[in-house]
Amino acid sequence: MLPFGYSDGWFFSLGGEYKATSALTLRAGIGYEISPVKDAVRRVSLPDNDRLWLSTGFTYEVTQRFALNASYSFLHIKKAPIRQNLGPLTFTGESKGHAHLLSIGLTSKWGEPVAKEAPLVKKF
Repeated sequence: MLPFGYSDGWFFSLGGEYKATSALTLRAGIGYEISPVKDAVRRVSLPDNDRLWLSTGFTYEVTQRFALNASYSFLHIKKAPIRQNLGPLTFTGESKGHAHLLSIGLTSKWGEPVAKEAPLVKKF
């Protein structure tokens, strides 16, 4: 085990989905990640810090067997002060950043067609 001096990391999130139509499901969520890298042990090689995640996405059922999935997330990474001794030199700086994550996928269901559930309430 290497003595990096990291603490525990935590991730908190909340999300939901909405069935807009019989074929379209919309999703959104927010998350906050507490980095295990604290100011005292942050290095130039790993300038990690806490981050906020904002995400959205959807699933569109093209047929009973195929569904198109897409999602987008934006990560805002908090500014991170860095102070690292490199032999006789001391590096002092700041790291900041953000990221855009995009995902597109196609889901295929194999086997027998999915049976439709009977309604819970019948009208006569």
